[in-house]
Amino acid sequence: MDHQPYIFSPLYNFPMLLEVATYSPLDPPKFPKFKMAKFKIDRNTLVFQIKPMGEISINIRDIRKIEGKILDFFDPPRKGIEIELTNIRILITIGDNPLAYSKETLLNFLATLYSTLLNGAFIEYERQYGTLKVIKKVDNGYELALITEKKIIPVKDWKKVENPEIKTRVREFLELLNFLTQEEQEQ
Repeated sequence: MDHQPYIFSPLYNFPMLLEVATYSPLDPPKFPKFKMAKFKIDRNTLVFQIKPMGEISINIRDIRKIEGKILDFFDPPRKGIEIELTNIRILITIGDNPLAYSKETLLNFLATLYSTLLNGAFIEYERQYGTLKVIKKVDNGYELALITEKKIIPVKDWKKVENPEIKTRVREFLELLNFLTQEEQEQ
């Protein structure tokens, strides 16, 4: 009996708890004030619903850069994601309460965000044409894949993507995925 290695499922509007902080790049705080939030993507808008009330909404097309950060102001340090906009930075991480947070939440956030940024882009990769998709694997990991008429091709090398704008987003996604999934190094 053959098992399918990928699960195709919608990732949008899946409620997950994150910790979110915003700050100005002109005056970054030594320790940003994080607030508990859920997120959702509504068309091209990323919405953080802050607990107990409030929200941060950003147009996904306004995102200039997304990168992984080691948040060393926590003890022990945590991994996080920084979203760069023109005049604001948003830090996203998970809390330390295992009943409310999990490391998979950050991966789910990343996959959901890049599903919106990349899904549906028609590209050439390794002389094959197809559509880019962020897909969830059976082992609960995520992968970027080119879906062609005949097969699914994992996208592992961002340098082979022809479109410069898509290439940048593919590089970001692959680097962030690697950053968030690599094991903590013992010091």
